[in-house]
Amino acid sequence: MKFFLSLVFLSTSLFASTKIQTQIKEFDLGENDEESLLLLSSGHVAFLGTPSPSEISFYQQEIKKGSYFEIVINEEKEIISLQKIRPPKPTLGFVKSLHFMEESYHPTVIPSPEIATDVFNKGRKDSKRVSQCFNRAHVWSYEWDHKHHIQTAKVWLFFTRKYIRRYRFDWWFHVAPTVYVKTPEGVKERVMDIKYLKGPATIKQWTDVFIRDRSNCPIISRYSDYSHNPESSLCYVQRSNPFYYQPVDLEKYELLGEEKTDWVQGDIAEAYREAFDQTSY
Repeated sequence: MKFFLSLVFLSTSLFASTKIQTQIKEFDLGENDEESLLLLSSGHVAFLGTPSPSEISFYQQEIKKGSYFEIVINEEKEIISLQKIRPPKPTLGFVKSLHFMEESYHPTVIPSPEIATDVFNKGRKDSKRVSQCFNRAHVWSYEWDHKHHIQTAKVWLFFTRKYIRRYRFDWWFHVAPTVYVKTPEGVKERVMDIKYLKGPATIKQWTDVFIRDRSNCPIISRYSDYSHNPESSLCYVQRSNPFYYQPVDLEKYELLGEEKTDWVQGDIAEAYREAFDQTSY
């Protein structure tokens, strides 16, 4: 791929392309003959082939700066256009309390599987054609809380570099709300991913939608269990309360002790705008 200091990459066609505005979270050079990867804050993955020294330096510097880009990725997960843009205007937010999630947050137990299915079916399905999972999940969780008084949780699925390269996969993470449901066998956790499921599902049923060889994804309690082990498994699953908006929130909690234990207005506003093109909620 030819590199231009004007910050524009060009290719032959925009057919079946995806345009996103995002930061670059990580640059993975790979080992031996492995293809280099860009992990974008939007959750997308871009494959870079073998970048030149100037490209490597460029990506490393822009990650340090926290720069924002408008990036177009084709159906082969290659960057065909990359242009630096101004950062979005910050939206003010707040956190009401600073208690541990385990002590302060208790998801609602839905009385039956039938009611859980009804709750699933009432979730909105009018997201934009191109939207990020973390925005959809945040709106779904927020609306189930504020419209139906059902407190959900979230489950995060992290795809390792090993998996991404093996299957040339599109994303490095996915997230969806979860609920707890009373069943004849006891209270069970169910994933509520309206975009990819037809109804409440187990975590294994959910991960099987994305993990092509249906491998089991180990459950982790810390984000670093994923980020520090990019080759030891194909995938990992982590739980959180619904207020954690993006993977960086999980990372900040572990590294800096920054907890989210209530809805943050800025996160909600951005999620509505990005996933549903909605400016009020």
